[in-house]
Amino acid sequence: MAAEKARLALTNILHSKRYLTILATAIACFLVFTWQAPLVADNVPRLDKYFKPTSISGFQRRAYKLSDERARPTCVRQRFHESRYKVLEENPRAVFIAINFYQNQEVIPTFFQEFPGIVERLGRKRVYVSIYENGSEDKSQQLLRLFDDMLTYMGVPHRVITRGRDEYSHKENGHRINVLAAIRNAAMEPLYSGEAARQVQGGMFDDVLWINDVYHCQADILEVLYQKRLQGANQACAVDWAGWGDHVIYDRWVLRTITGKVFYIWEELVRWMYPTDDDPREPDGRGPLPRLLPYDEADRRRFEAHLPIQVFSCWNGATAIDASAFLEPNNLRFRIAKADLDEGGRPKEVTEMVSECFLSSVDLWKMGKGKVALAPRASVAYNTWNYNTHRKDQLPLPSNSSDEVITNWVRDPPETVAFQDNAAWNAPERWAPWDEQ
Repeated sequence: MAAEKARLALTNILHSKRYLTILATAIACFLVFTWQAPLVADNVPRLDKYFKPTSISGFQRRAYKLSDERARPTCVRQRFHESRYKVLEENPRAVFIAINFYQNQEVIPTFFQEFPGIVERLGRKRVYVSIYENGSEDKSQQLLRLFDDMLTYMGVPHRVITRGRDEYSHKENGHRINVLAAIRNAAMEPLYSGEAARQVQGGMFDDVLWINDVYHCQADILEVLYQKRLQGANQACAVDWAGWGDHVIYDRWVLRTITGKVFYIWEELVRWMYPTDDDPREPDGRGPLPRLLPYDEADRRRFEAHLPIQVFSCWNGATAIDASAFLEPNNLRFRIAKADLDEGGRPKEVTEMVSECFLSSVDLWKMGKGKVALAPRASVAYNTWNYNTHRKDQLPLPSNSSDEVITNWVRDPPETVAFQDNAAWNAPERWAPWDEQ
């Protein structure tokens, strides 16, 4: 009898309007709190913890809705993509993928769109993804937590760290390269420690693939890996295009020809950026475009035909590097230049002599891994306008596939290389020994 009375009392409570009003209010407050929680700290409840999507497309739709930026590349998988990149499936290699993000809510949805296809091609059990974000005040953290959940859903081994406001970059006042080297090494830590290798098929990595915060299609990223394998290269790079409507390569600070030269003459860059009243103008109001590879005609012809060329150094938005370079006994680490260290080996007040990305190519040469290739077909960019302007993923393949192969590899680095100290692109380069730094 007592049990029956208790059941009837509970039924009356559940059907009361007051109870339903209180319950609805409590649920609404809980949802608002959990939705805002990712902006507060890492250890508070999250909405997506309780209402996760149940499909890859569900994760993608949520990411697109969460981001304020709807501009993503329209990526079409062509039939020749299937045949070209099939070798990446048929002869599988383990790939460690590393990414840094900072204030990237606009571009992260592109990664949601393209990453599943990249992983499927490479193999879910042969890929480890390591992402390190810091300093973001936009929705990057929320998006990356959702990306973390998508990788879990896909069964891809990974580590996603989001620091947000808890760890600002502090790159101002000349500390940029020191900070960038540190956060790149933070993303690489699962490779350095061996933790990542224990989670992939085969227990070891063949390639490290770095992807910058760039707009891309999966064919661009696969092309970097394809060219590294086709050329038997130690490093292969994409080509990144600038972020403000330019028709010049973006990362000119890092990129050097195999003869150690820059890709553009500095005087022509200045004239293009700051034309005089007498200079002819491009449609965007700038001066005449600087010439590409003015010192290396053979390389220019191959580049303009979208064929790979050997270079001394590159990075340029996406790069694949021998994983063995980062492991014993080589132990490559991202670092600052020797000139940015004091007599005690500590970073000076200003640490921007040379990019940490340029130094990674230098250190490859030092360990005898100097087969570095630039792959023009893999064109990426820092906004969708530039991506759509310069993308090569839809272009037909060369009629003669043998033309793609670099046959005349230069085995020794140039004696001297053009340095743009402190990223000074608008002044004469300083020529110095290639291994000075």
